[in-house]
Amino acid sequence: MLHQIRQWQRDERRLQEYLGEIRGTGCAEVRVASVESLTDQLLPQVLVAFRERFPQVRFRLMTGMTDTILEQVVTGDADIGICINPPITPRVRFIEQVGLEFGAVLAPSHPLAERQALWLRECLAYPALLPSPEMFHGSTLQQVLAKADLELEPVAAGNRILTLKSLARAGLGIAFLNRLDISRELAHGELVFKPLFDRHIAKAQLTLCAHSDRALPMATSVLAERLREAMLSIEPGQHRLA
Repeated sequence: MLHQIRQWQRDERRLQEYLGEIRGTGCAEVRVASVESLTDQLLPQVLVAFRERFPQVRFRLMTGMTDTILEQVVTGDADIGICINPPITPRVRFIEQVGLEFGAVLAPSHPLAERQALWLRECLAYPALLPSPEMFHGSTLQQVLAKADLELEPVAAGNRILTLKSLARAGLGIAFLNRLDISRELAHGELVFKPLFDRHIAKAQLTLCAHSDRALPMATSVLAERLREAMLSIEPGQHRLA
């Protein structure tokens, strides 16, 4: 831990020196491509703290699906990406991965809301809220249903996490998301999260990534480390990537 703190201090000193050199020419810019989950709370909180420390850094943020984020990292449109369940991709290196618990998301008034956890099969008796095909592809839900050999009949489908959360909150059906997706709603008691008993349920892999062949600029490198630490704090005790 002491070694990590000293490394942060060295990185911050180097970034301060770098920002001092560009003072007359403008701001350093960091381009971040992220899944929607992080844009509600975690990413804004990290950027606010970073900006307070380094006011000469500005940010360009892009929100999209995992495939789009990986493409933006490969083409150089994004300096760093934060995505869910990315496949191994040429020219992309994973800086950190954190497992996020995946489960059923319900309105507090739902008949299953009082249960501690659920079997996926139990959810078949209730209307389901599913992601659109582009969101479903490669998702944790797709993997879960394939392993369970089950099919959910949707009452509605949406291409935004916000849409699925809103429909679940209104009581239209059950959505299937990770805890991070609904962190704000959990804090306000607007939704409930129910883990799934099924043994084959894998955690969603939240992944911080960058281009494997490009050295990160100083401002980007320091921000990446801040994002890495914030990700690890979501579910403490997880191991770092080597």
